[in-house]
Amino acid sequence: VEVDEQLTKRRAAQPGFIGAAFPTIAGAGANGAIIHYRPMPDSCLTVDGGTMLLLDSGGQYDCGTTDITRTMHYGQPTELQKTAYTRVLQVCKCGSVGEGVWGRELRVWALGMGASI
Repeated sequence: VEVDEQLTKRRAAQPGFIGAAFPTIAGAGANGAIIHYRPMPDSCLTVDGGTMLLLDSGGQYDCGTTDITRTMHYGQPTELQKTAYTRVLQVCKCGSVGEGVWGRELRVWALGMGASI
């Protein structure tokens, strides 16, 4: 919740800021694996040196819209975290293979990759 509040506060200080482009997705730890997770006071986790953070956020400005997606770590990631991040990156690269590849096929492949972690 605080990540979203800080982003909004910093954007609001910029010239031309109108508002959020869409609800911020800020999932710390396991919450980062929940599709379109929205932080709520009763379910959000603390971001610390051992936590990965998935962030998808955007701002609406009088000159256009931003949309930023990042995965961050604020400490030294574990070997498991590095492996998981690498697997997700591999899936994302597969998503650009082109015409004829369906999302459900990528999902099955990704679940298989996850099982090998």
